[in-house]
Amino acid sequence: MINKQPRVMSSIKKAFLYDKLAHAYIFDGSAGSGKKEVAFWMAKRFFCRSVVDGEPCDACTECLRINSLNHPDIHFVQKEGQSIKIEQVRALQNEFQYKGVESEKKCYIIEDIDMMTPQAANSLLKFLEEPYGNTLAILLTENRNRILNTIISRCQTYSFSSLQEFEKQQQYIDQFSLDEEIAVVMAGIHINNEKVEELLENGWFGQGVQLLNKFMVSFLNDPYATLIDIQTNWIKHFSDREKQQISMDMFLFMFRDLSRFYLNKNIKLQSNRTLYEKWENQVSFEDILNLLEFLLESKQKLRSNTHYVMTLESIIKHIISIDNNEISM
Repeated sequence: MINKQPRVMSSIKKAFLYDKLAHAYIFDGSAGSGKKEVAFWMAKRFFCRSVVDGEPCDACTECLRINSLNHPDIHFVQKEGQSIKIEQVRALQNEFQYKGVESEKKCYIIEDIDMMTPQAANSLLKFLEEPYGNTLAILLTENRNRILNTIISRCQTYSFSSLQEFEKQQQYIDQFSLDEEIAVVMAGIHINNEKVEELLENGWFGQGVQLLNKFMVSFLNDPYATLIDIQTNWIKHFSDREKQQISMDMFLFMFRDLSRFYLNKNIKLQSNRTLYEKWENQVSFEDILNLLEFLLESKQKLRSNTHYVMTLESIIKHIISIDNNEISM
């Protein structure tokens, strides 16, 4: 994955080569763009005792411990619930008051930095202003615009390019023997690489795609019955916050594909062509665009802790509200 970000990797390798490493970095990019992989590569390069041609050796004790997420001087912070809390940052600060267990170096990687509470963000800012000794901070985000400007100003920022969807689609087909439709959707919604295998377990992701297709078909015939299906089957299938966000990404992917059908018939899900024709006959392009905007707002509200059932119901009601002369009830 790190080879898919040549510009970023070249710059980071030069920083190591010429001893120009900053004390803090922000990696900004969509899910699946390789931010986490590059962050852990950077941590290995920072600690490795046997660097070969600018690359960590992947064989020394330091590298092996990092690979197994068992290095005493590397701290990886993730959300607790829906946010990163001030207690997590304080715990990190307390840990960094002391020297490294096995060297003078310490490193911390914080995922979803944009999901910090205001109190946690302010605490991190003070931490960045007064770094302890030889430390390396790597902050990961999918939404740089939600990070305090004062934090951004104290970090070196790298923007990660999204991988080409076709490349990812082929990778999923080859690696997991996926049906093409499922691979197309998975590549289109930018699933984190480390989550792919977990989401495919027991056919979970494919079943989610089937629920979405069922929604697209049944809504045109009986939108109120579709609401009941969402209140039962969707709630059961998309059972936690992470999976609920994926359901919103699936919605967005499907309706973006539908909008492409309206524009030029150049769609990603070729098997949905007949279905899209039915939508085109009953719903205006303007309403589809308005729906996409509403879906984006709904996804953000869900991310900010709006209840999932309320989010789904508001989406259905929004579609139902489209003029009766456009959708045959």
